[in-house]
Amino acid sequence: MSNLRAWLAEKSSEERELFLSEVPRLWLEGGQVKKLCRLLTDFDFIEAKINHPKFGVQALIEDYDLIDDTEFLTYSEYDAQTVKALRLIQGALRLSAHILNEDTKQLGGQLSGRLLHFDAPEIQGLLQQISQTKITWLRPLTASLTPPGGALVRTLTGHSHSVNAVAVTPDCKYVISASSDKTLKVWDLQSGKEKFTLNGHSYSVNAVTVSTDSKYVISGSFDGTLKVWYLQFGEEKFTFKNHDNSVNAVTVTRDGKNVISGSLDGTLKLWNLDGKQSYLLSKNSAIKAITLTTDGNSLITYSEDKNLNVIDLTQSQKPLFRKTLFRRFDVVFSLILVKLFVFLKFIDETFLSIFLYMLFHHYFTLSLVGLFLYLIGKIILLFIESSEVISLTVTTDGKRIVTGCKDKSIKIWNIKNKKQIFTLRGHSESVTAVAITLNGKYLVSASEDKTLKVWNLETEKECFTLTGHSASVNTLAVTPDDKWIISGSDDKTIKVWDLENRKEIFNFRGHNKSISTVTVTPCGKQVVSTSLDKTLQVWNLESGEIIASFTGESEIKCCAVASDGVTIVAGEESGRLHFLRLKGIEAKP
Repeated sequence: MSNLRAWLAEKSSEERELFLSEVPRLWLEGGQVKKLCRLLTDFDFIEAKINHPKFGVQALIEDYDLIDDTEFLTYSEYDAQTVKALRLIQGALRLSAHILNEDTKQLGGQLSGRLLHFDAPEIQGLLQQISQTKITWLRPLTASLTPPGGALVRTLTGHSHSVNAVAVTPDCKYVISASSDKTLKVWDLQSGKEKFTLNGHSYSVNAVTVSTDSKYVISGSFDGTLKVWYLQFGEEKFTFKNHDNSVNAVTVTRDGKNVISGSLDGTLKLWNLDGKQSYLLSKNSAIKAITLTTDGNSLITYSEDKNLNVIDLTQSQKPLFRKTLFRRFDVVFSLILVKLFVFLKFIDETFLSIFLYMLFHHYFTLSLVGLFLYLIGKIILLFIESSEVISLTVTTDGKRIVTGCKDKSIKIWNIKNKKQIFTLRGHSESVTAVAITLNGKYLVSASEDKTLKVWNLETEKECFTLTGHSASVNTLAVTPDDKWIISGSDDKTIKVWDLENRKEIFNFRGHNKSISTVTVTPCGKQVVSTSLDKTLQVWNLESGEIIASFTGESEIKCCAVASDGVTIVAGEESGRLHFLRLKGIEAKP
């Protein structure tokens, strides 16, 4: 480890700020290239800069831009391999920026997870420094995060729902995103920082475009309106309200004077950007997408009836041609057939949506084959669905298996003769998780009915019910001393229950989406939780504090803790496995 941390600690706040701000540039100007390169691979410097309130991640990333200075190439100390390593470190920081902006304590874990498989001495030296840090953190044992140097450069986070459309300003300075959370956000493309949020739509924002002079943002929404916004000020200029249904597509004419919108009401409309007039270009089937040709003279539309239309904006408002993507008779016949099955409850709405997708993408034969196979499968499932297993565990004596089922029951099986011993009933929805106390006397179950139940395995009776979660309980665990039950729910909380007193004693809040897994370390002092918010968190069970976090790249669905109490394996929806070591906690021998 370097002694920079101790040296900075001895300085005044003004001296620390001056060093972090000016020294990299001054060293470059003074030709001290080797010192600059060592500084940019010093973990103490990296950590100090991102944690300083006046700098942060983006300021640190910009320090690495100094190696692209034309003067840098002229110095005798210039080394191409060192520069390559510095660019990789910068890339790792940029890939992790959206996480580090929220939690700088994940710096070591993010850099390790992205740089582990690079052999450059500068990178290996940095990783060695990281491994020696004294804080409690989750250290990746493998390079399980996206490495720098690939297609992904940066992730922008901030919307609370799906992003439906994006646009880039003609000057390439800003990105505008439109979301189902009813907002638009304007982002600085260089720094990745959110400039501001545009609020005003009452429903999902489906489409966005930018005027040719980069002055205005135009958005279309499910609320049936178009809004024009001042990009510079982040304020609404005016609203167009002449559509009768969702606005699905917007574009700006090449002269920058007009906006064209396509709506679910089947109309194409042309609007003056001054807000004074609108013109009906055509009315047909619901519009899904529109685009202009490069010369701006023709508009191409794609509608729900699977037609492509080309409209000559210079001469006529009638379509120049129409391309039908499949026969109308096929659609009508298939829709009537499927709706009949839905009415008779042979198929559900989920399958209907998949069927319609295939049908409307001209996979007619394949869609009917899929319908046939689905119905055959449905008939088979009628015989087995009632006993579908969602969760299971083994009793402590290893003689019985306990299964939680979709039919709301819990079944206990004899492992040796493979026969069912008895069934427990009491939940009103599917049983999502089951666990056995270490003494083997009690079974704890969790359910979509928002409750946990404790059962006596000897009497085969329910002991009591624990209520408090406001949504489905997805996962549970019992502490090694059998005193506490830990549960995780769709309500984003983790609750700790006293088994003897039958009451809630703690309520942990740290995740911002559903909890997928909770498990207890062998020592019984920590709880490890995973969530659909892509994070894994380690909690101090007594204080309720988060002592370490790790953010993956998709929803983390499961995790397990090894017998040493510090090695954790987490599985993502993407298929990635993260092997993590909890540093700062003594491993169990």
